[in-house]
Amino acid sequence: MQLTQEEQKNDIVDTFELQFISKFNKGQKEHGGYFYDKPMLWNLREECLDMIAYSHVLEVHQEEILHAISMLMLDLKTLTHEEIEIRLEELLKQVGNL
Repeated sequence: MQLTQEEQKNDIVDTFELQFISKFNKGQKEHGGYFYDKPMLWNLREECLDMIAYSHVLEVHQEEILHAISMLMLDLKTLTHEEIEIRLEELLKQVGNL
């Protein structure tokens, strides 16, 4: 089932709200304090560097999955049912780790 644009928007907002509140509360318990007392610029730069690394890893991972799907499609006629299941399970694990 495909969501409408309105449903997509609401899903994004609802998910963000739940995740943000949870992360904020966890951060307050772990680190405490007032945001203005934190080295925000440094923290932001560190988060940006992390995002670049995450983005790169996701891109490489996506390419690996697409390649594995292409190879599976080429090999379908020569593989046994069990071999296909094994390769599909491997792909599902990879997709689950995105």
